[in-house]
Amino acid sequence: MDEPISLLILHPDPHFGLYLEELVEDSPAFRGPIAHANSVEEGLHYCRDFVPDCILVDLSVPHFANIDVVSQLRAIHSSVAIIALTRQSSPTFAVDVMKAGAQDHLLRDAITPDVFTRSITSAVAQRRLTEKLEQQRQSLEIFTRAMAHDLKEPVRTIKSFAGLVQASEDLSAENQELIQFVVRAAHSMETLIDSISRYTRLETAQISVRSVSAPAILQVAKTNLRQQIESRQAEIIDEGLGTIECDDVLLTQLLQNLLSNAIRHCDDSPVIRVRTTYTSGACQLLVTDNGPGIATRFLETIFDPFIRLGRREREGAGLGLAICRKIAELHGGTIRCESRPGAGARFITTFPGAYIGTSAA
Repeated sequence: MDEPISLLILHPDPHFGLYLEELVEDSPAFRGPIAHANSVEEGLHYCRDFVPDCILVDLSVPHFANIDVVSQLRAIHSSVAIIALTRQSSPTFAVDVMKAGAQDHLLRDAITPDVFTRSITSAVAQRRLTEKLEQQRQSLEIFTRAMAHDLKEPVRTIKSFAGLVQASEDLSAENQELIQFVVRAAHSMETLIDSISRYTRLETAQISVRSVSAPAILQVAKTNLRQQIESRQAEIIDEGLGTIECDDVLLTQLLQNLLSNAIRHCDDSPVIRVRTTYTSGACQLLVTDNGPGIATRFLETIFDPFIRLGRREREGAGLGLAICRKIAELHGGTIRCESRPGAGARFITTFPGAYIGTSAA
C-alpha cells in the first residue's frame, strides 16, 4: 500500500490508545497522522475537519459498548475503514458488528502487532478499492448520460434531413434506396445508444420488490410491442401466469426484451408461449418460441453484451439478453436458455422469493 494510512483511535483510556499506536509504529504503512479521542462526540467532532483512513473503536469499554457507535461512525464517510475491538467471540455478535458497518473486528485480548497491522491495512485497502469503484461507476454513468444526449441529437438531425431529402419528388429510385440506407443506419444508431444507456443504468438501479401480477405485466409488454407483433402477426399465448416477487418495471423490461427477441428471430408465424412455475422459494418465468433454435455452444454467450446471432440485417443492438441477465441478477436470480437447432428456444428466468404453497395456474 503506497499511500500512508491515517488513524483515529477511540478509547477512553489514553494509555491503551498509546499501546495501540505502538503496535503499528514500526510498520512503514503508518506514516500518516494518528489521532486520539476519548469519546464518540470528540471523535465525530474531529472527523468534521479531518477524515482518517481507519477508525479503531473499543466496544468492550464503557461509553463505547454499543454497536450503534459503529453505525454513527459509518455515517461519517463511505471511505472510512472501521475496526472494532471486542472481548466477545460470539459469531452472532461479529455478524452484527459487520452489519453495522465495520470492516473487521478483533478480540482485544488476542491482538499482536502482525494481526493488528494486517487487519488495518486490509480494511483500508478494501475501503479504498470500494471508493475507487464507486468513482468509476459515477464516471461511467456521467459518460453514458452525456453520450445519450450528445450523440442522439446529431442522429435526430440526420434522420430529419434524410426524411426531407426522401420526400423530394425529384429523387431517383436509386437515390431513394440510398437515402433509405441512411435512415435505417440512423435508426440503428439511435437504438444502440438507447440500449447502452439502459444497460448502464442497470448498474446503479435500486429495485423495489413486491408481489407483481405477471399477466398484467405481459399485457403491458404486448402493448409496448404492438407494432412489432402486428407486423409479424405474432401470437403470444399465456399458458398460466401467476405472481412474481420482483420489481414490476424491470420485469416489464425483461419480458418485453424476451418477446421482442423471439419475434425478431422467428422466420414465419412467431408463436410465443409464456408461463410461470413455482417451487419452494423460487418462481420460474418461461418464455418459449418456435424459432430456428440455438446451437449448444452459443447458449451461454448469447447473454454477453453485443452478441448477435442470425442474419445481420435483423434489427437489434445485441444488448437485449445482456439486459435480461442483469435484471435477473439484480433480483438475486438467474436466466438461462434451453434450445437446439430447429427446435425453438426456451428462456427460463428464476426469481427467488416466498412461493411456498403456491402452484402454477
